[in-house]
Amino acid sequence: MNKRLENLFSPEKLRKKWENSPSIEAVETKNVRLKTSHDVGSLFNQVSHEVLNQYDGEKKEVLEIMLNEIKENLDLFVETDRKGGTTAADTGCAVIEQINQLEDLLDAF
Repeated sequence: MNKRLENLFSPEKLRKKWENSPSIEAVETKNVRLKTSHDVGSLFNQVSHEVLNQYDGEKKEVLEIMLNEIKENLDLFVETDRKGGTTAADTGCAVIEQINQLEDLLDAF
């Protein structure tokens, strides 16, 4: 077993993998075309509906605002992909960040 672990984590094997991996700069500056599902909007609407049905009053108003902002960025993200363009990393990151904020808010509620 030790020999197997030593073989798996040998510096020579790891060095080969590291040498063949793309540089961080290349990954950060490259626009990526993602193949998004064309029904992302309808799925998001279903999730939004379920979330909003759980709350009322001020909490529901705050959630509606957040969900609308996420929907706007998500629509932009999907539309860019449908047109065959490259999806800017900023848009994708904004959607992910907004979803994380929504998750945090729902945990707080």
